[in-house]
Amino acid sequence: MGTKLSFLECGYKKGRPMITAKLSFNNVSRYFEFQIDTGADFSLISKYHALILGLKLSNAEIVQMELADCSNINVWKSELKITIADSEFLIPIMITDAHVDPLMGRKGIFDKFDVTFKERDQKTI
Repeated sequence: MGTKLSFLECGYKKGRPMITAKLSFNNVSRYFEFQIDTGADFSLISKYHALILGLKLSNAEIVQMELADCSNINVWKSELKITIADSEFLIPIMITDAHVDPLMGRKGIFDKFDVTFKERDQKTI
């Protein structure tokens, strides 16, 4: 039942692993550069990015999300279609009022493929 993703090599930016992926909602799609965060449970985008996709936050559930420093923030919880390489699937995604760069967490994504970080070469495979 698992999705087989094709081989993809991604680079680093400012010493952090990055990946470009397409997010889609209804008939709107946009490419975003995500920081890959193996410590994050969920992917996170800003309200600005959600509005670009036409996501209606008034319909989204508001939940508390715990950050790495153990503090909590309120976020909208939704689901979006993501395309990585040639594979397309739904992921849970959190949306914040804060201005943040897109962050790719594990839920709905990391179970679909193996990830190798080559820190020395600044590559993610």
